[in-house]
This record gives sequence, C-alpha cells and structure tokens, in this order.
Amino acid sequence: MDEIDGVGVAGGGGSTAGAMEGDEEDAGGEDIAGGGGLEGGGGGSSRERGRRISNLTLADAQKLVEYLQDKLGVSAASFAPAAVAAAPAGAEAVEVVEEKTEFDVVIEDVPSNARIATIKAVRALTSLALKEAKELIEGLPKKFKEGVSKEEAEEAKKQLEEAGAKVAIV
Repeated sequence: MDEIDGVGVAGGGGSTAGAMEGDEEDAGGEDIAGGGGLEGGGGGSSRERGRRISNLTLADAQKLVEYLQDKLGVSAASFAPAAVAAAPAGAEAVEVVEEKTEFDVVIEDVPSNARIATIKAVRALTSLALKEAKELIEGLPKKFKEGVSKEEAEEAKKQLEEAGAKVAIV
C-alpha cells in the first residue's frame, strides 16, 4: 500500500487514478470504505463511509474527487449547466418570501347592534361623510383601506374591532 500525503492508497504507483482502489486508509490508519474499498459495497455502513469521507483533509478530498472523475468519466463542470438552470427557480422563490409592506383592511361583518359605532369609527379613520360611511358597511365584506402600512392597518383594525366590527388584514 502506498502513502499519498498521509493517506494510505493501494496500487497505482501513487497515481490519483489508483488512489481509491483496494483497501485504503485515512490518515488515522482506518479503511476509508470500511472494508473492501468504495466500490463493491464492502463492509461498513453508508453513515460510517460518510463520516470517514467528511473527515478527509481538503487535499485528500481533492484526490478523491479526481479519482472519481477519472473512474466514472465525468467532471464537475458537466454539472454546472444544471445549477445555472436551477437558479431562476430559486430567484422566484425568494420573491415570494419577501415581506409584505402594503396591506388592505377588509371589514368582513358588522353586527346590527354595532352599526352606529362602526360608522363613527369609519368616519374618524377616513374623510367619508355619513352617507358614504353607512354605504361602506353595507354589503360586506368590503375593503376599507387599501395599500396601507402594517401599523396603519393594525390601528384601523383595532378601532373597528373596538366598535364591534369583524375586520381582517390582507
């Protein structure tokens, strides 16, 4: 068994291509594959193999990558277009998660015993005349305020609920 930077490797005269063949050992003298190498599914669980691979130094990990690229006939660059194609979908997901800054206050229901108090609250929160405020609370649900800040929406909701109306912020 050969040694490359403190990692035991079998065969291949120290070449990268031979670095992962046979019984290999990490710097601590342990077999990386837990038995008969990485191919062939020799002893050791996947978790144990993963632990051993995660404990490799960067230099050893680079050698492992080079070996796998040679063995499997692939390169990391061949996977780059897939990552670039996935990027726009990720960008859309970020837009959906953005915090909402404008809110609408919707009056959903006004019980008959709270109509007068709600009309007064509507007039206090807006510049509506008595007739317009009365029309607003009829035929619910209706948007009371549109595109307002969260604080303004919360304040309007608080005042309308104190008057007896059922209010939602959307």
